[in-house]
Amino acid sequence: MSGRNWFRRGGHWSRQPVRIEVSAEINSALIRELHRLTDYRIGNRSLLSLLDAVVIARLSHQEATRRAATQKDARCQLSAMLKLSDADIPQAIERCDTGTMALISKAQSNMHMAPETKWIASDDPDAMLGMQILAPESVRRSVQAALGCMGSGCRGRKERPHQLDLARACLAAWRECRPSRAPGRLAFVRITFESAGMVLGDKSLEALLAQAARDPRKRSN
Repeated sequence: MSGRNWFRRGGHWSRQPVRIEVSAEINSALIRELHRLTDYRIGNRSLLSLLDAVVIARLSHQEATRRAATQKDARCQLSAMLKLSDADIPQAIERCDTGTMALISKAQSNMHMAPETKWIASDDPDAMLGMQILAPESVRRSVQAALGCMGSGCRGRKERPHQLDLARACLAAWRECRPSRAPGRLAFVRITFESAGMVLGDKSLEALLAQAARDPRKRSN
């Protein structure tokens, strides 16, 4: 498998503007259920905090389930960039995934003090007077260097700490208005996770709650 050339597909999602959205309908339905399950004991502060946690978890879940760029994708993109003209390479770099961009940025950083690196004056009207940027041939060399420095290992499966963060938020809100083991806790957590776009089985939810209860203060970033 040769990998995907993301910059020819309009750019990888990791380089696109991020939009965080939870519809008014989802929020309204969640608020109604949270009030019902807590006998209207949940306070406004806890409610707003939980709604914020849902927004963050929903975004993280969307990112975690999208197609991540692999090392094969990076090789494919870097190889394709070297076949482009000097004028087209910068746009391709702007559209590749963040991982490939990081490889190029590291290569360019290593070139800064090299005597063979060539520079030109920036044509950006907002740039500082006298600012210089890498010349096109040096940008091409950075892409070549990034391709040459790639390892052969594969990226592992992504962890999903946002699920644990949301479980912690659910536990904190529940404890403020109901006894820890009061009936309805699992339904409370389930409707919250579903509002964040995550439909999990009862065993998975219970496991997350147990893990969150063991370390309630820690929050993943």
